[in-house]
Amino acid sequence: MFDGIRNSSRLRELTWRSFWEDVGEPLVDVVLSRSIWVAVGNAGTVVCAVAGVVRHWSDPLVFADYLLVQLACLFCQAVALFPVVSPGRRATPQDVRDYAGIHEGLTTTTLFGVLFLAFIPGVVLLLLFGADADAQWGAVLFMGTALVLACIAGLIAGGVVSDRVRARRRAAGGHGWEDDDDGTAGGDADTAGSDGD
Repeated sequence: MFDGIRNSSRLRELTWRSFWEDVGEPLVDVVLSRSIWVAVGNAGTVVCAVAGVVRHWSDPLVFADYLLVQLACLFCQAVALFPVVSPGRRATPQDVRDYAGIHEGLTTTTLFGVLFLAFIPGVVLLLLFGADADAQWGAVLFMGTALVLACIAGLIAGGVVSDRVRARRRAAGGHGWEDDDDGTAGGDADTAGSDGD
């Protein structure tokens, strides 16, 4: 029996170092990638809102509770902004645009996904089943508002920060950044040509 286990090709494959390198390297790349922060931040935003609903489903909601959840959602959105704010020293213009695009896409998906798959159906169910408890309405409405406002703030901040990061990198120069003009150089050239005419 032990000889069969020892001679098993599958067992030998599992004990080979190359097997674990092939399995582990993609996983490490994903974990260490800056893009993972966008997913973690948006997932945290949803978790904070859901935790607020569960916590205050049967308990009265006061403004301090809403403010706490709102701050937690904003903090999570700040975490999601990390790759946009800090794309890395060797980041190219394309990397910066990619991080901004990933952040915008995931945050927009989080916003509309929660709205159409959870918030609106939750309000409809409360209306259909005649929920009279103020705590339930407060939990759904205020926690949904906290998530929506945090995502909107994250989207606005992402656009502003991405533009500033690109402008700062262009001003500092560096590999690949001398050609990143976002179309402004072409516009300047056209303007100069028309002035020459």
